[in-house]
Amino acid sequence: MGTPGADGSTLSPDGTLSPDGTLSPDGTLSPDGTLSPDGTPRAVTGVVAAATPLGRYGHRRPRPGLSRTRVVDAALQVVARVGLDGLTMRAVAAELDTATTSLYRHIADREALLAAMLGRVASHLPVNAPGHTPLERLTARLVGAHDLLAARPWVPYVLVAGQYVAAESLAFDEANLADLVAAGLAPIAAAIAYRGCWHLLVGELLDQHALPAAVAARRRHRAALPVDDLPLLASVGPTLADPAADTFAQSVALLLRAALADTTTAD
Repeated sequence: MGTPGADGSTLSPDGTLSPDGTLSPDGTLSPDGTLSPDGTPRAVTGVVAAATPLGRYGHRRPRPGLSRTRVVDAALQVVARVGLDGLTMRAVAAELDTATTSLYRHIADREALLAAMLGRVASHLPVNAPGHTPLERLTARLVGAHDLLAARPWVPYVLVAGQYVAAESLAFDEANLADLVAAGLAPIAAAIAYRGCWHLLVGELLDQHALPAAVAARRRHRAALPVDDLPLLASVGPTLADPAADTFAQSVALLLRAALADTTTAD
C-alpha cells in the first residue's frame, strides 16, 4: 500500500504520486493511473512514441540495406567523378551515407572492390556481335569493347597494374577465338592473333584515352616539332596529332586482315 499524500491521494513506495492516486501492486504508475488485469500499467492510446535516440553515427536518413551490388555501384560512381586515385573505402562509404566498417560485410578490401568493379564492366563486353562473316563479327566485337572501356579510362590502368582476371570476360574471349578459328586459323594461331588484338586494344586505350588532358598536351607538343626534313611525318603529322582522331576500328581491321591473309574466310 502507498502512503497518504497531503491532498488525500496516495503515494507509491518510492514517494512518487500516481496521476489519480492509484498504484500498481509494485508501486509503478500506469500512464493514466489505470492498471491492466495483471497489475501492469496499460498503454494509453494516442501517445506518440519517443524519438529514436542518436546512435554512434547520429541520425541517418532511411535507405535500403547494403549489398555487394550497391557497394560496387557506389564505387563506380566515385571513380567516374574523382578518378581511380580517389577510390577509397571511406569515399565509397560516404557515397552510400554509411559507416566504412559496414562495407566490409560485402567487400573484403579495396583490392577486392577493384576486382568486383572490373567484373561489372567485363559483364558488359559484347559477346553476340553483328556480322555475316567472322571478320565482321570480330571487328564489331573488338570495337564495341574499345568503346565500352574508353568511356572508363581507369580500366586500362587497373588491367596493366593489377593482377585481375574477370571471369565475366571469358565469354567475350571465347567468342573471339571461335570466330578466328571459323575464319580458318588453327586454335594456337587464333590465340596468338587474339592476344595481338587485345594488346592493340589496351595499348590504344592507354595511349589515346586513359588521361585525356595528357593526351591532348602530347599531341600539341608533337604538332609543334619541326619535321621539315622528314617528308612522311610532314605529310601525316596532322593525322597523328589530330585530337579528334579515333582510328581503332581501322587499326584492328588491318591487324585482323593481316592475321587472316592466308586463310579462307568462312561464314
